Amino acid sequence: MPTRLSWLAPLWGCVSGVAWQVTQSGLWSLSAYQCLMALGPGLLLGIPRFRGRPLVCWLLLMLGAACCTAGLTGWRVHVYLAQTLPKALEAVDLEVEGTIASMLQNTANGQRWRFEVDQAATGVQGVPPLIELSWYGPYGQELDASQPLQPAWSQGLTLSPGQRWRFTVRLKRPHGARNPHGFDYELLAWEQGVQAMGYVREKPAPQLLEMGSAYRLQRWRQWLRERIRGQIQQLQAWFPALESGRQQAAMGVVAALAVGDQQAIDLVIDKRSLR
Repeated sequence: MPTRLSWLAPLWGCVSGVAWQVTQSGLWSLSAYQCLMALGPGLLLGIPRFRGRPLVCWLLLMLGAACCTAGLTGWRVHVYLAQTLPKALEAVDLEVEGTIASMLQNTANGQRWRFEVDQAATGVQGVPPLIELSWYGPYGQELDASQPLQPAWSQGLTLSPGQRWRFTVRLKRPHGARNPHGFDYELLAWEQGVQAMGYVREKPAPQLLEMGSAYRLQRWRQWLRERIRGQIQQLQAWFPALESGRQQAAMGVVAALAVGDQQAIDLVIDKRSLR
């Protein structure tokens, strides 16, 4: 069989297997995907018997790769769904321990971050290993994003990646808007392994367990972002006529380009530019 065919066949097989799987209207049983995973290598083992028939070898190689890819994709979905937040744990207080696993993202009235759960309270089963948490400031009060944001319960400590905390949280499953052609947040959460989102309860007060040394890259990125955003006074000296809102937006763009933090960009729409 030509070498060229041996490369094209598994490539087309992988593409076909994934395309077929993601267009299915529903999931098969886990055993069906396990059978596909077993059928794929079986087809590949039959190739030497047809060494003198290149077309048959090409088809067997493509079908074997397609079966392996489709079976692996469906199997992964089943494993992921097995870790989904149970309905019984939605909108109830849960105590979890874990590590802040991402940079802190500033919002209009608080912050949000990824949290890697080490363990939940005794007797609680089904909390996903990676969740997205938030804390919120006083209701109706917009926080100043140009200043370091610190929740009241942190006792003056700035949250940063690598810290281990014990939180009491309320969680729910990720849900995205169903607007046609709109941004699908639920799909994004699925792709990034986030299987629950919620917020931190102020009572009982969260407890810092350890400063930690994990996620050093994320800590460095957050430190650099805050240093850049802290240079807004220098920007005022350079461009005194620039409005305050535009200064913050400019620093957000610089931070985004420097550390890859797209959410640092503060989009300010000037109505005059739309005329």
